[in-house]
Amino acid sequence: TEKISALLPGLNPADVTVNLEERGFTCSSVEQSQLYYIRICNKDTADYSLHVEIYGRELFSVDFIDSTISQYTPDYELATSFLGFMATMPYDGALQEESRIWIEATVPTIKKQGDMAEKVFAGVTYRLKGLPTFMTLEMGDLP
Repeated sequence: TEKISALLPGLNPADVTVNLEERGFTCSSVEQSQLYYIRICNKDTADYSLHVEIYGRELFSVDFIDSTISQYTPDYELATSFLGFMATMPYDGALQEESRIWIEATVPTIKKQGDMAEKVFAGVTYRLKGLPTFMTLEMGDLP
């Protein structure tokens, strides 16, 4: 059998969920779909909702992280803080500082439906898209 190489190499789903739970998120147990193992984490307040989905083709691998912030009133500082934190997940070769700086510079440029920015860090594609009130950062891919 051929070993599948994770698209965010060296990152264990537990690394992501533990980091999020330490920040007040509630994370589901792992669910298995036909193609992926999926973990979902949420944090909701009266002003915003944070949602993270972690996908892996294998139980202990991560291929894709989808992080979304939904707000009633756009708060770029909050969006930058959350998405910047997600961008620094420690996979093998991760350029944590560079990706966080890219998020800080790019979040304010997402102003209308269809706005999207994309950049590759250490072989991992980051996509930032959405609206000021509903912004998503995708890291990796769903092969």
